[in-house]
Amino acid sequence: MALVTVTDPARDYLAQLIEKQDVEGMGVRIFVTQPGTKNAETCLAYCPPNEIVPTDEQVDLGKFTLFLDHNSVPFLEEAFVDYSKDQMGGQLTIKAVSYTHLTLPTKRI
Repeated sequence: MALVTVTDPARDYLAQLIEKQDVEGMGVRIFVTQPGTKNAETCLAYCPPNEIVPTDEQVDLGKFTLFLDHNSVPFLEEAFVDYSKDQMGGQLTIKAVSYTHLTLPTKRI
């Protein structure tokens, strides 16, 4: 299972956003777009019950479920989600280890 750390402030902030959606069973999905490239981005999105993918890993965070996109799991090792309040309201930060220099096995012909 991928090790994704969600701090208490981030969990509470995301729970507040989910509550405003007023959808029973709403969760959050974390995924990586363009994994393994210099353009890779770690993203969060609402995940209503009808969009749950059976292959996703699920992490119960108490107030909601975090769904780890199956194809993104290798790129989410040691991912970190945090929320900090600031003068503009607050900032949600998502950090994941960069795999832009991933070496793939090659086959000799």
